[in-house]
Amino acid sequence: MPRLFTALLSLICLIPAMTSATTLLELEDAAGGLTARLTITGDTLLVNDQGEPWPTPADQLLCTLTVTAPETTAVTMPSLTGAAFGDFTLLDQGEVEVRRTGNDLVHQRQWLVEPYNPGAYRLPGLLIRAVRGNETFELSLAQPEITVHAVAADNSAGGDILPPLAPKERSRLPLILSSLGLGLAALVIWLLRRRHKRGPRPLPPKQRALNELARAEELSGRQRIERLAYILRCYLASRFELQCLEQTYEEYAPSINNCAAIPAESRALFLAVLERCDQLKFTNSQPEPREAERLTKEIREGLAACPLAGPGDKTCGRW
Repeated sequence: MPRLFTALLSLICLIPAMTSATTLLELEDAAGGLTARLTITGDTLLVNDQGEPWPTPADQLLCTLTVTAPETTAVTMPSLTGAAFGDFTLLDQGEVEVRRTGNDLVHQRQWLVEPYNPGAYRLPGLLIRAVRGNETFELSLAQPEITVHAVAADNSAGGDILPPLAPKERSRLPLILSSLGLGLAALVIWLLRRRHKRGPRPLPPKQRALNELARAEELSGRQRIERLAYILRCYLASRFELQCLEQTYEEYAPSINNCAAIPAESRALFLAVLERCDQLKFTNSQPEPREAERLTKEIREGLAACPLAGPGDKTCGRW
């Protein structure tokens, strides 16, 4: 019984240490009324002789980008489409979460990454774009390197990195109980982190597009025309998994025209709007009076004819 009590007490003392995340890096910058902060944390980081974080290839890191901006500013957070986060391997990319703080809105996105081998890993360029009235701002965070270390068996690099001790034969029962307890604690931590990462349920693509169209009414001229084209392309990419954000009009127009899930009248309206927006953009010409209102009305008519996304529909979540 004393040994069993000791094992359970050790498990209870260990669980808080497992759930506390260690900060590996913090970056902060500000421009045009925006404040951006990138924080990189890990749950299993070791430390060296000086007590500094000691990341190894066995660690998974959580990168959190937080941008604070006035409520009147439309913010576009960076989105990574490949399998890499700079030199790191990208395991997962979360949705953008927005919450209100006073007169400001806080935008947040998270990425789960991991290194593959020891060495220097450079972070990617994270470009934040913002639009306020007729002004456009861009904010790009620095790209520092993070050194990933090998776990040295001789303990020459890390002060508290020690080789495992072989358990004694007589302590097998406490070891089994500790392993079961650690497994249960790891499962609880994984479930809590998974629930936290999911965050609030995102809006359906159609409702998101309608909300963004309403916000675009604050813009004017060519800026509003370009915003309308971006909103429509994001909707088509999220709802119908079309490559509108990576391709030019000539490349994605056939896929829109051949998408049977989009009603024929909506396809015609969407293609006409996108073609007109591209024409204004690349000819550097000014839109006609009230042309933005007409294009907005055509987009709304096309959205109204499109079916809502059902529970079984797959959306790529590119918004």
